[in-house]
Amino acid sequence: MLSGLAASLGLLPCNVGSVPTYSRVNVESVIDVTFARFPPNASPPVANWSVLTELNSASDHFYVEFTVANSSAIPTLAPVVRIKKLSPEALEEHWRRAREASLPLPPSASAADHVAHLQPFLVDSCDAAMPRRTSFQEKIAVHWWCKEIADLRKTSIAARRQYQRAGRRADTSDREAAFITYNQARKQLRLAIRKSQEASWKELCDRVESDPWGVPYRLVMKRLGSRFPTMAALTIARGLFPASPPIDWTEIPITTGESTELVPLEEEAPSFTRDELKLAAGRFPSGKAPGPDLVPNEVIKMAAFRHPGIFLTAYNACIQSGHFPARTRVNLSPSTNRQATGP
Repeated sequence: MLSGLAASLGLLPCNVGSVPTYSRVNVESVIDVTFARFPPNASPPVANWSVLTELNSASDHFYVEFTVANSSAIPTLAPVVRIKKLSPEALEEHWRRAREASLPLPPSASAADHVAHLQPFLVDSCDAAMPRRTSFQEKIAVHWWCKEIADLRKTSIAARRQYQRAGRRADTSDREAAFITYNQARKQLRLAIRKSQEASWKELCDRVESDPWGVPYRLVMKRLGSRFPTMAALTIARGLFPASPPIDWTEIPITTGESTELVPLEEEAPSFTRDELKLAAGRFPSGKAPGPDLVPNEVIKMAAFRHPGIFLTAYNACIQSGHFPARTRVNLSPSTNRQATGP
């Protein structure tokens, strides 16, 4: 199962040797696996992979060390829109101001041009109607953190692990001794945190006059509102959802019994109508996570009902040319009661 998933995503294991990464009493295993995507004709992104068995990790798992060749190539998650803060009034105001962006391209434009015109229209509508949630980032140390607290925290975690391991043994005296050690380490950590917080708070109050835009200002603004950096990274999405092979829509399959024959499409496919567009858009479920384009279904439905022309010209151009670009977002299909004009 794991090998199949890794193969489908183009990942290769980085583990070297047979040193166990997990050890407990008399059981050892290599259950910690590191995967990476190796680009063709390029150096491996991960090197010097090794298990640090000599270090105490206070756990049944050993530390794993490796070197990343190019850290800037690591993909990051794109920010996600906050659909709960969608403002229909702000969306209508944006469409009123950007009236030209909602106008469809002329019919002579290609299908790729239509889709390239539709996608920014939807993305700009989302940015105008709702804020974006920042992607996950590594936590920044709080202002009262120091090396002394970090050392006490490591000691407390190690004492807790020793106490938990002692609970699996039958020796009650060792468990009581481990509990006393863990309790003392935890009290020392809490006391050090409280003293550091008090000292840091006094320092922040004294720095307000001398440094009004420093740490005190950032702490207050963090409480009042979030920042919304613009980031766009679809590398993860492309890896999870690889591109499908192109489909020739000029040929349609006709099944007779157990055989399938491909025949050319002699007549043009019927164009989509406004009623079919509204029917297809109305079937989009609400409250679902958006795709890689970060456009939720709620915005697509509102845009399809408010500006159907830009959608109809784009998808009619796709169906008439038989070319559906990779960025096509909405899937429309003719209603079942339409009389087919093709073979």
